[in-house]
Amino acid sequence: MKTYSRRSTSIIFTILLSLVGTVSAAESFKIFDGFVAFKSLKSMKIDKALSEITEINPSKLAPGDFNNICVAYAVNKEFSKAFEACSTAQVLAKATRGFPRLGLKDIMSNLSIVSGKVSSLAMVSSKD
Repeated sequence: MKTYSRRSTSIIFTILLSLVGTVSAAESFKIFDGFVAFKSLKSMKIDKALSEITEINPSKLAPGDFNNICVAYAVNKEFSKAFEACSTAQVLAKATRGFPRLGLKDIMSNLSIVSGKVSSLAMVSSKD
């Protein structure tokens, strides 16, 4: 069983996301060490991170894995998939005994960023 500690679970991962051709302010995502695609995300190798994600058995994923999947999809501007992964991470984190509150807070922060992107895309789409 994977353990969660504040020291090893999150780092600040700052990136610029663009939306509809314009660059937004820097977004601060949190990725979790020891979980799927951490090293690839940390070094901004997004294609490699996405490849790692497709090779993993979804039934064996922990909240930290879903969190990192969320960030990978968000960086790749696949906001619907990112939202789904962040939502799953949040549900699993709340249901996982011993999951640290700070880790849940990081997941919720990522979910908030992604939710804003999904909402923005929906508003842009509805104007067309």
